[in-house]
Amino acid sequence: MEFLRPISYQDFLSSNGGLLNDNGPWMVSRSYVDDINCGSINPWFCEDIETCLSCWVFPSATQTSYSVSFHTKVAVDRRQYEGAITLEYEWSYTPWFGRDTNVFGKINVTTSVGDNSYTEEIEVGDVTLLLCNYTGWNYTPFKHFGSIYFPVNDTRTIEYIPLAIDITFAGEDNQSIDFYVKGAAFKIITQTTTTIGGDVSPPSSVSTIYTPFPPGSQLSKVTVGALVGGILCTAVIVTLVILGSLLFWVKRIEKDTRSPEPAVKGIVTIPLQTYEIPLLTPFLEAKSSGSGDAPPDDKTNKIRKNKTILLGQQAV
Repeated sequence: MEFLRPISYQDFLSSNGGLLNDNGPWMVSRSYVDDINCGSINPWFCEDIETCLSCWVFPSATQTSYSVSFHTKVAVDRRQYEGAITLEYEWSYTPWFGRDTNVFGKINVTTSVGDNSYTEEIEVGDVTLLLCNYTGWNYTPFKHFGSIYFPVNDTRTIEYIPLAIDITFAGEDNQSIDFYVKGAAFKIITQTTTTIGGDVSPPSSVSTIYTPFPPGSQLSKVTVGALVGGILCTAVIVTLVILGSLLFWVKRIEKDTRSPEPAVKGIVTIPLQTYEIPLLTPFLEAKSSGSGDAPPDDKTNKIRKNKTILLGQQAV
């Protein structure tokens, strides 16, 4: 499996749901790149959302079986769920698998959230009906609820949660085979106790505010009382500095009035420059893959033409 670049939970929620090279959160792994084409799509059955995930194999494929995996890794800030032993979540998605001939039987789709795994059995659909007749999308979303355990003595502030959607299917001669995933959604339903960078509502009577110190540091939390005391102390120091400055300039003016000194030449004042360091968001990184289109087959020209029109995206 390819190296997973994590995406923050907030970025995952606001993403377009597509593949990484289309600025989405998902990567795709394929058992045979030359035969399996994948892309982010928006055909008629995905018009109610921004985009769907897709992989397809044309009849000129060469292998007897194939595997496809859509996967990503979500980074969750555990400080937002202070005191929680488990992270409760909701996971949902709608898969579709079909062929253009021999449309019968069922196939399994397996998904995983962290260490939790789910398997659904779905009916094999008709590719011709879906892409040429605009019918045949009759699936409803699968929805699962689960928990991710937080070790009590774990001092990490970031929890990485891998998500995956996997399918293995047979490759058949003279078959167009399509696999689509619509609306893959991961939502945390554990109530947050604080928003990083904002107000804090911890589950205890002592109010705390998070500060940007390294994890495990004794300075990673400060009480409101200590913060107020620090502000008052700072105010006193600033007042003393101002009074000292005023006294200095009063004496300087008196001295200049009594015995003015000649001006000093040759001193150049260089203004200070302020540089802005751009904030980096390391979670999303564009990645492109090589095209894997198989040579066209006369028998499937109609399906391929409709697929090109409907998908409207370059395959990877």
